[in-house]
Amino acid sequence: MTTRKEQLLRKLGYAHVDPLQSLSDDDALSLFAQHSLGVGDFDSYPILRPHGEGFVKKCDGLPLALRALGRLLRTKTDEEDWKELLNSEIWRLRSYKLNLKAALRISNPLNGTPTPHFPPASNH
Repeated sequence: MTTRKEQLLRKLGYAHVDPLQSLSDDDALSLFAQHSLGVGDFDSYPILRPHGEGFVKKCDGLPLALRALGRLLRTKTDEEDWKELLNSEIWRLRSYKLNLKAALRISNPLNGTPTPHFPPASNH
């Protein structure tokens, strides 16, 4: 199980916890480029590099968040699409202080209506 909350794992009965570290900025940027552009760097898309660096910072180098956002941008090479997602209001919401959660909740950055990837809990 992967989580940043050690107490949760301990409550679930895990005695040994191996903390995961964030990726270095260079490794995170490379991972993001792989998932968003299909290449290991921004050499072919230098105008997108500053935006890629912004995503790395917002996601705190967390691989899952970077992969999720990269996949959202996979077919987008227009700088405006990247700017729109990077400047999305969801990053500024107080409840989305944990950027992994914000990154995973952005489902369609181009229509401005973030929706969860998981269905709401049923009351049945």
